Amino acid sequence: GTQDTTQSGDEIAFSQWEAFNMVLEEVLKACDADRTCSEGMGGSSQAAYDEVAQQLARAPIEYQLRLANGKKIKSTFTFNMLDFTVSYQLYGTRSRFDLMRAIAAAKAGDMNPLAGLFYGVSNIDPETGEYLGDSSFSDTMYYVVWCSDDAYYSGTPDEREAGLMQEGQKLNGLVPRLDLDVLQLGLTCPFWPGSPSSPANLPPLKAEGVPTFVLNATLDPATPFHEGKTVFENLADGYHIYVEGGEHGIFFSGEACPVQYIEDFLVDGALPDQREIVCNWGDAVISP
Repeated sequence: GTQDTTQSGDEIAFSQWEAFNMVLEEVLKACDADRTCSEGMGGSSQAAYDEVAQQLARAPIEYQLRLANGKKIKSTFTFNMLDFTVSYQLYGTRSRFDLMRAIAAAKAGDMNPLAGLFYGVSNIDPETGEYLGDSSFSDTMYYVVWCSDDAYYSGTPDEREAGLMQEGQKLNGLVPRLDLDVLQLGLTCPFWPGSPSSPANLPPLKAEGVPTFVLNATLDPATPFHEGKTVFENLADGYHIYVEGGEHGIFFSGEACPVQYIEDFLVDGALPDQREIVCNWGDAVISP
């Protein structure tokens, strides 16, 4: 995904927050239009989601999860676990479908599907509660890049943290409320070694003489569509390839578009004959 680095850290974070909530709204609408997805919702998917969220906001809900080895574990599902699970399930079209089916189950009183998704996205062993790790991802490298790119507000670490906390008050009480990365990143970066003490105010990337591809999706929750489009519009020699709907990271989807355009350039040096190309993935919001 592509981010607009002319924005400050907090602007990028709140842009991402808006994208996550927008994608959730579109997924809920798409679920209503799909009989398989909406089965058991008992009405609108938005209403079902709100009901589950409000129940969890009042108090954690107990569940009993059967493991693959036959063992059963008892635990409680919290509102923060919902926030975390929903955020990560919005990345892909299939994971969005799985989330909607889990919401339907939770509305009917079965928290097991949501709990199962939580353990999957958090890489936690449900039996021991231990973090299993993720060999494909480095938290250290993630923060090295994110916290070095730009600053959240100006001043000392404490002052920058206070600025985010004050701005973050507008997130309180919102339904749906997906604010995970906004607070997590903003509260980490002011204290990260080597992080800048004030926004960088970078100029737009031009990349004169360098053919540059921007791959994008209108329903990418993590790297919002409008940021990639802004980057493309400022490039001296840019190509914008995107999906209506879609997910985070469209190159690894295996779809011929955009993969063929990128392979043609890398292998043969061939450039597209259009500056903007829309990939047709059909109904690219949710998929069973």
